[in-house]
Amino acid sequence: MLKLLSNLFNRSGIKKNNFLGLLLKENEGIVYIIGVEDSNPSIIVKERFNYTNGWDNLLEDIDEVLYRLELKGFKSPDSCIFFVYSNLVDKYKKEIKKEYLIKVKQLVKNLELKPLGYIEVHDAVIDLVSSKEGIPLSSILIEVDNKSLTVFLYKNGKLIYIDQVEKKENIMESLMPTFDKLKVDNILPSRILIYDSKNVEREVSSIISHSWDKEIFIQHPKVEIVNEIELTNSLINVFSKQLNADIPSVVKEQSSKEVMGFSIGQDQAPMAKIERNFTDRPKELFSTYLSKVSSFYKIFAERLKNFKYSRSIIIFFGLFIIILAFLAIEFFF
Repeated sequence: MLKLLSNLFNRSGIKKNNFLGLLLKENEGIVYIIGVEDSNPSIIVKERFNYTNGWDNLLEDIDEVLYRLELKGFKSPDSCIFFVYSNLVDKYKKEIKKEYLIKVKQLVKNLELKPLGYIEVHDAVIDLVSSKEGIPLSSILIEVDNKSLTVFLYKNGKLIYIDQVEKKENIMESLMPTFDKLKVDNILPSRILIYDSKNVEREVSSIISHSWDKEIFIQHPKVEIVNEIELTNSLINVFSKQLNADIPSVVKEQSSKEVMGFSIGQDQAPMAKIERNFTDRPKELFSTYLSKVSSFYKIFAERLKNFKYSRSIIIFFGLFIIILAFLAIEFFF
């Protein structure tokens, strides 16, 4: 699962096709330039490096690697995804431990990167095995780092237990206290998956040759190695899946058609609001009527000039028009 780097998350980098991948461990790391085309990820270049002074010089060490790659013609992308071992993550808060997060923030700021988030390496291992076998994982995972070990107990695809211990010269001295705690409340699956970003043959030999107590494993556990190539490919695949899940799908614009004066598939321009009063219509009608009466009166007056009528007839017609106008007012209002 892709997890956010606190307030560093920047989705704008998702539009890029190339990404910078940084696998960070206690004393060493790997720089990847990842290409994603049509949802198909690939590693363009990979460069392993050791820290010159632990995490204190992490910025200088990574900057040096990027400079070397640039001299070879590989331009570093701005968008960056971090792959981290679980001993760098607080198992209770589920976030990168403060002392490491400070260094990551300095790295992001000084190299002007756009961080997309981080993925724990063990999530990629779970995805790899589950995809390959098609069933939920039931196994013990052992993540090997330079000075520490992280032990996971998975049953039916669910994380039951996690423990981080110091790595000793003999790996069994580090693991036995954890297994003794696990056996109290759990029936342990007789399968152990072990991985690192490099060779773990020596650790595997110690586990296989160990004489296990029957209270821990009913039968001798099967020990399997997740090799570096499988681990790398799974990291890139998990990142690609998360990347595609985070990009919103592009909805094509509907074609515009006109039906009875309206455009289908397009937003309509807002129509101007027309305010009307309940007396507007009678006023309009009466105004029209008066205009017609006035026109009739003018025509009638013009024609009277050509005829000789008595004064009383003129008065009669005048009164008739006035009465007619009065009745019209009463009718409309």
